[in-house]
Amino acid sequence: MATISLVMPNRNHAAFLPQAIGGMLAQQRAADEIIIIDDASDDDSVAVIGRLVAGAPHARLLCHSRRAGVIATLNHGLAEARGDWIAFPGADDMVFPRFLKVAEELLARNPAAGFACGAAELVDGDGATTGLRPILLPLHAPGFVAPERFRAMLRRGDNFFLGACTLYRTAALRALGGFDAALGAMADGVAARRLAVRHGFAFTPERLAAWRLHGGNLSTATAGDEAMIGAAAATIAAEPEGLFPAGYPELLVRRQRFGAERIRIAN
Repeated sequence: MATISLVMPNRNHAAFLPQAIGGMLAQQRAADEIIIIDDASDDDSVAVIGRLVAGAPHARLLCHSRRAGVIATLNHGLAEARGDWIAFPGADDMVFPRFLKVAEELLARNPAAGFACGAAELVDGDGATTGLRPILLPLHAPGFVAPERFRAMLRRGDNFFLGACTLYRTAALRALGGFDAALGAMADGVAARRLAVRHGFAFTPERLAAWRLHGGNLSTATAGDEAMIGAAAATIAAEPEGLFPAGYPELLVRRQRFGAERIRIAN
């Protein structure tokens, strides 16, 4: 039976940790291990985490003495994890109880997939639902998207994947080199695209997590960062010929700039 690791990076999200860690502990299919990595928080996160995981022998806390950053913390967790499959729930988000059960069932039916993911509710800082992501669903029923089909789909859209509710094949993610720190908030999205063109992915439109937008999210704060967008395009352009459609790096840049402008107007 495949094993599952949950890795949660945290920095100064003490207020959200009861829901975030509670969601991990309430899974219908329990994780085989839970790793929480505190990235040198200066609030009372470490004490909160200690209280919340007390009595959970499969959970452990690792602490950075100096701030490493979100992506370095994700890669630390990837190196530490022992599971065949791995997910990275956000400390300010929440996974719903069916997340691992549904994702594992999808992967059992589609063993070639590089990852399985689902939809997520958007919630505000108080937990009120404000929307649903992804806006453009890759599938309208649970199933598998083969690499060839994904390449064709990239011409109409690409913002299908939510790190809050994605379960990755650990070996495949490690083979990519993990998450690229140069890509900042786009690191998980680019990694998912690179996995999808190699292995395909499984998807369900079921809502498996809540993605909290509270004003301090890395993804919204850096959405228009040109260096980040350029690095993402360069990463895609450096891939072996044929993995991505011709012209996709330029298309990715245009889509990211459009998305950043939409966020600017909304705020």
